[in-house]
Amino acid sequence: MDRGSALASFIKSTLPKLTELEPLLEVLQELGVQDLEDLNYIQERDLLHVLKPVEVRRILSHFKTTSQRDVRQSSQKPAVLRYSPQTQPDKMSLSA
Repeated sequence: MDRGSALASFIKSTLPKLTELEPLLEVLQELGVQDLEDLNYIQERDLLHVLKPVEVRRILSHFKTTSQRDVRQSSQKPAVLRYSPQTQPDKMSLSA
């Protein structure tokens, strides 16, 4: 899935009743949004001329919730490279 379609899918899942997606995607592109992570830098007032206030708040809230959950999941158990003097470099193990 390319970046634009990931953004479009995210918006559709957040605002399923939104009938016109293209104007919003165009505004996001004009603002410099290239992927979902760029939504971190969008402020409510940036989208008020395209969406209703509640719709903007839903998008931003859903993104923040989703981002925080992804960060928590990725940081729960980092992989650790186990190496000791007795272990040969070609026999190192990766454990979680």
